[in-house]
Amino acid sequence: MPPTTAVAVLVLAAIFLLIAFMGGHFKVFGAEISERISNKGLRWAAGFLGLGLLWTATQGLTAPSPTSPLQNPGQSVQAAAISTSQAATPEETRAASAGDVILGQWRQYVYDPGSGQWQLLGSVLVGKNALGYTMAPGEQVESPGILNSISIFDVKFDGYTWTFNSNWGQGRVGNFALRRVSDTLFEGDSSYAGQFLQRNRWVKVQ
Repeated sequence: MPPTTAVAVLVLAAIFLLIAFMGGHFKVFGAEISERISNKGLRWAAGFLGLGLLWTATQGLTAPSPTSPLQNPGQSVQAAAISTSQAATPEETRAASAGDVILGQWRQYVYDPGSGQWQLLGSVLVGKNALGYTMAPGEQVESPGILNSISIFDVKFDGYTWTFNSNWGQGRVGNFALRRVSDTLFEGDSSYAGQFLQRNRWVKVQ
């Protein structure tokens, strides 16, 4: 019900309620009831009618507007369905969630098949400038069997896949391809010269 109509019904309800309680001899909103109604049946009928009109008017004033996209139940359900569909596949998520989620400090873990455990290798700080994403190696585990990063370059992120290359020195370059599990967790593989090296897990710490 349009608000103007609801207000008019509300005025009419007030008139009938006044008739029920006072029986007449009153003026409200320009309407005048000069004759006193003594018939109790008519006054009871006016009272019930007034209450019915009052309920109708209040429903009309408080009902949500069907043109509001935030209040229209049909549109809300449709929006939720679209959101669920976008989250269902990596391709759709990639287009919808591209952003700077990788910015911050990350810890790199590699999977050790011998122990069946994830081992911490070090931390990396991810930033961004006018040319694109940057990655700077932080603290790294020192061990003869570990190739530490001297620099990291060619960093790319499309919202789902995170790839970059690591300079290990002496002309050796490692290639990393990670996939988004959540905003704070990426998993994937590292490789060298086209050969698989290790499973990787990158966890965002800040």
